[in-house]
Amino acid sequence: MTKRVRDPNLLMFSRSKLVSEIEVFYRSSTPCTERSKASIFGTERTFPFSEAKPLTKSSSFTQSKASSYGLTGFVRNASGGQVEGEAQGDDEAIQKLLKVLESGPPAATVTKVEKSEIDVKEGESSYTTK
Repeated sequence: MTKRVRDPNLLMFSRSKLVSEIEVFYRSSTPCTERSKASIFGTERTFPFSEAKPLTKSSSFTQSKASSYGLTGFVRNASGGQVEGEAQGDDEAIQKLLKVLESGPPAATVTKVEKSEIDVKEGESSYTTK
């Protein structure tokens, strides 16, 4: 009959290696949360051949895209005719949204997008239109 002997050094190595692997997995699977603010300037046509008006439909376009990318935050039509909003989530999703906003919805002509990073806000669970 063979007697098993446990090597305490081997056990310690296994535990530390397991902890290291868990930390690496956690860091790679948990994206860094960031928040950006953007103001979108331009015009849109609500009907073909109609006069171009300040952006109004773009807020629903932004809300739809941001939600599909898993972002939280809000969008609203500002008093100056632009659309402004904030988006929070991982950097890749935010950059994807900002790139789409530079084109805008099909009926819009985006002339400028002003963007900046701001502090993360707690307690949001979705992307809404205000």
